[in-house]
Amino acid sequence: MKLWIKILFTAIIILALIFSAAHLYLLFKGRALITKQLERLTHKKVSIGHFDILLPLNLQIRNVNIEGLAKIDSVYISPSIPAMLMGVIAFNRVSIIGPELTYQKVASSTSESPQTISSTSLAQPQKKKPPLRLIFKNLNIKNGRINFIDDTVGS
Repeated sequence: MKLWIKILFTAIIILALIFSAAHLYLLFKGRALITKQLERLTHKKVSIGHFDILLPLNLQIRNVNIEGLAKIDSVYISPSIPAMLMGVIAFNRVSIIGPELTYQKVASSTSESPQTISSTSLAQPQKKKPPLRLIFKNLNIKNGRINFIDDTVGS
């Protein structure tokens, strides 16, 4: 019986150390990691005002600004840890407060000239990436606003 207690105690200590290491890593590198990923996805400048980690691995991000695309007052993300261990991206709760999204359709200045496609670009097959699959168990969006700007009208 004492052997089982030692094994259980050792497993709990190892899990606590892994959890603490992940928490510290995200605490110090989380803001830069999220900013870099958002810039890679949107190809726009991203700034984050405040980044905090709440136990157990819940993220709270405030004052997110994606230049020309979105402004978000607050984002709360609670990931599903068992799903992450199985390799699935799942969230128990995502709460977005005060998002302001902007979509701008720009008038094409070369709309009258036909576009030509080179034969070398047609010869190379393009790899299709599988779509990103996300699972949301609870998604809340409060006080959101979407701005559509169409520059093609009236030109």
